[in-house]
Amino acid sequence: MKFWGLLVLFQINRHGHIIKMSKKGGNKGSPSEAAQRLIDNSDNPAESDFKILLDGAKGDNKAKEIAASYIPSFFENFPKQQKPALNAMLDLAECEEPAVRYKAVSNLKKFCDVDKASVYKALVNALGDEEDSIASKSSEFVTSLIQSDDDLKETLFSCLQSSKPLGQLRIVEIIHKNITFTEENVEQLLNVLKVAF
Repeated sequence: MKFWGLLVLFQINRHGHIIKMSKKGGNKGSPSEAAQRLIDNSDNPAESDFKILLDGAKGDNKAKEIAASYIPSFFENFPKQQKPALNAMLDLAECEEPAVRYKAVSNLKKFCDVDKASVYKALVNALGDEEDSIASKSSEFVTSLIQSDDDLKETLFSCLQSSKPLGQLRIVEIIHKNITFTEENVEQLLNVLKVAF
């Protein structure tokens, strides 16, 4: 007869509460429980809890909404998880649930240092969202960055042809209000005109 013992570790958070850890020291639980542990232990958040949030991005709509809300708050604490965190947020920005998309798009700007090109493309794609609140949030970010970032301008122009009609309309509006055309960018002007007319 064999006896299998389980090693169960405990951690005490800064509020003096005991947090039960699973076998091998990894936290278990739902994304909401993991988010609460990350909040309670914000001075020393556990990567295992952050991974639960990342997994939540593939869960039901409630888990996705929690992931979209808390991944941006903690991803900088885990350098090895920054690319997976961005990928999760990019997926959440395309979720069928509008509340999840809104939270993801609202937080994408925080990931520019991880992969600016992917963030810009996602923000430009969100301009074509049928939910006005999501498109408005994206437009707000794009408009705030467009004057200072030539990469974003290039992303706008490169996505113009392939965007949905609603997205094309919003891109043309942003370009019209924020970009002056000269001899150097006449080719871009011609592309805008092709879409606009």
